[in-house]
Amino acid sequence: MRKLWVFTSRYPYPIEKGDKLRLYFQLIELSNHFDITLFTLADADPQPDHEEELRKYCSEILYVKLSSIERMYRTFLAFTRRQPLQVGFFRSLRLQHLINDKYIEDPPDLIYCHLIRMSEYVRHLPVPKVLDYMDAFSLGMFRASANSNNFFWKHIYRIEAALCAHYERFIFSDFDGSTIISRQDQQALKILQKEKVTVVSNGIDLDQFYFEPSLERKEQILFVGNLGYAPNVRAAQYLIYELMPHLWEKLPNARLVLAGARPVPWLTRLKDSRIEVLGWVEDIRDAYSQGSVFVAPLFTGSGMQNKILEAMAVGVPCITTEIVNDSILAEPNQDILLADDVNSFVHQITQLFDSEERFRTLSHRGRAFIEINFPWKKATQPLLELLNQTIDKNNKPIYAKE
Repeated sequence: MRKLWVFTSRYPYPIEKGDKLRLYFQLIELSNHFDITLFTLADADPQPDHEEELRKYCSEILYVKLSSIERMYRTFLAFTRRQPLQVGFFRSLRLQHLINDKYIEDPPDLIYCHLIRMSEYVRHLPVPKVLDYMDAFSLGMFRASANSNNFFWKHIYRIEAALCAHYERFIFSDFDGSTIISRQDQQALKILQKEKVTVVSNGIDLDQFYFEPSLERKEQILFVGNLGYAPNVRAAQYLIYELMPHLWEKLPNARLVLAGARPVPWLTRLKDSRIEVLGWVEDIRDAYSQGSVFVAPLFTGSGMQNKILEAMAVGVPCITTEIVNDSILAEPNQDILLADDVNSFVHQITQLFDSEERFRTLSHRGRAFIEINFPWKKATQPLLELLNQTIDKNNKPIYAKE
């Protein structure tokens, strides 16, 4: 079996972030075709059951813990070198030495680098390499800057957007192939040969997120996501302080449920009986059973929103923005509902609660859309083909000229 080295910035299990989810399920599919060695960073030593889970798919796991002081120092160095701040934040010389020693001892057939922030570890290695941009981070940072009301963070996001745009272009030629999560993100890259970046979408575990045909239709709004992640925090603010007050004028008994890891402190201090903050939920599917309509007012960020795919798979009708749907490509008003301001969100929500038929039709069509387009095996197939093509292309014999 060919040896594949996989590089990622976060220990991929447990899954509480979108980048972890993407890589975890890719590891499952790729382990059927490659002998995988995983190189990763960690905030703390992984729990034995978390390591045991990953060892089902990785023959070897090598990780290094990064301290907060080291992260701050490396982030500052990245800024002085005109590299994205995230490249410095996830930089470790100890991991680099570990990689170099391992390469001398037993080099791989192929490298799969997950996210631009890990590319500095492998750019110099003379091995066929594929980079997963995942998102167009430059686009995400630009949108975050445009939508931030905090002058400091607005400036930081703008700087990071410019640094990411340059870096995304700069490292493109260091890799034999590259992937990205959606056509929207592919087109946002400031790369001349962006069409050569392969689109590899996320998928859904259809067994875990099974369909609920008799989902209760109740006046309850749900939002799920990492509640410490800035775009999700802004969505929560929008729901609490802008959308819900208008919705309560029409539906005074409506409730809002927020679920997700690492909720920021102000969310946990909310004192409103109509709002429930669940925080981390061990089985995220339980969170979807809490809500009747999934509402995601996301106006920034990039990439693909797994939360939308999961909700649609379970059968929870979804209302979101055009930016989010651009990466999913669901049919508006049939598979998904779109809104772009408070009034249109409120209108779409009340329409669903007013019509049992509309609610059930959207529920069934959403599930059918996911079944057709987003099983993990189908989502990962373009990545597997690219990895195999990259190895084969680099292993072609070179014939001397006559």
